[in-house]
Amino acid sequence: MNNKGLTIIELLVTLVISSLIITAAIAFHLANQRIFVKEKALIEVRSNVRGALDIIISDLRLAGYNPKQAPAPEFDPAIRVARDDRAFMRADTDSSEVCEEGEEIGYHASGDNLYRYVTLGIGGFDTLLVAESIDYLGFRYFDANGDTLITPVAADSLENIRAVKIIIIGKTPREFSNYHESGNYPDGTPYDDRCYRCWDSTYVKLRNR
Repeated sequence: MNNKGLTIIELLVTLVISSLIITAAIAFHLANQRIFVKEKALIEVRSNVRGALDIIISDLRLAGYNPKQAPAPEFDPAIRVARDDRAFMRADTDSSEVCEEGEEIGYHASGDNLYRYVTLGIGGFDTLLVAESIDYLGFRYFDANGDTLITPVAADSLENIRAVKIIIIGKTPREFSNYHESGNYPDGTPYDDRCYRCWDSTYVKLRNR
């Protein structure tokens, strides 16, 4: 008979403390969820950028590989098109060990995608999607002295290319409300949004020169 229950004040204090704990737990969970979503998006973008970079590096190192020697001397330059936003190179696309006329591999970004173009000879080519969420693809070209060549590189100067710098920037497909980023791409184009970006670049010396 001497046992007493909780008073109204005690119940209210308990409810307030419980509400604070639950609110803190929910806030902690939401914060972790936002971090998880952001990190997952960044991992995917980094993977896309790194994978695309590796593929382009591999093709550039094989550019002009021609052990049996092409019969036409006009196909000597390893890089056939050298622009800021795209590069096309000689390639043995049919595995005949000869870089024949019309056999080329090229790269160009359009929209949010990076594409690899493989010519199958004069008059035909395949377009392959290399990576998504690519916001910028850039190339810089260098001669034997390490000097930068003016782009687009003129046809009579293509044979002077000895190295290529590749620049790739990936961007998260979605925007994040608690983030803001602004700046300029390597070509001077500005950007201003709530997306995260991943930059990567490398310098490749041409082997078949």
